[in-house]
Amino acid sequence: MYKRVGLYEDEKSNLYLVPLGETAVNRYDKEIDAIVFVNYPYTDEELYRKIREAFERCYSIIPDEGNLPTPLEKLFKVKGYKKATRNKKYVSLYWNNEDGYSVTPTKKDSYGAYDHLLDHTFELGREPTSDAFARAIHDALCLSTT
Repeated sequence: MYKRVGLYEDEKSNLYLVPLGETAVNRYDKEIDAIVFVNYPYTDEELYRKIREAFERCYSIIPDEGNLPTPLEKLFKVKGYKKATRNKKYVSLYWNNEDGYSVTPTKKDSYGAYDHLLDHTFELGREPTSDAFARAIHDALCLSTT
C-alpha cells in the first residue's frame, strides 16, 4: 500500500497539501479536492499534523476521469495547471507501509511540469519525528525551483 501528497509552496511560504486518489475506471492516481492548508508562519508540530491529515485524506474521494480542472485550478480560479502553479514550488511526499515516508524536491521545466530530483530524496522511515519531517520539507523546498 502507498499514498502520495503533493506539497505546493506559494511566494508567501504558505503550503497547499494536495492528496491523491485513484480514478475508478483507469485506476491512475490524480489529485483530489481535499486540500490541507498550512499558513505561514507555522511550527514543526503544526506542519507534521497537517501532513498526517493530508495523508489520511488520500483515496477519500474517487476523482473523475479526464482532464478536468485540478484542485489548485479550482482554488485559484484559473484555467490551466501551469497558471495554477505559477511561482509555486512543488515537493512530492510519499508513504508506503514497508519503507515509510520520503520527501522529494522537484525542478520546474519550461512547460510548467515538475521533474522529480530523485537523487535528492529524503528517506524518513516509518515514524519520523516532527523535527525530521520539517527539516526534510525545508531542505526539499530549498532544492526545488519554480
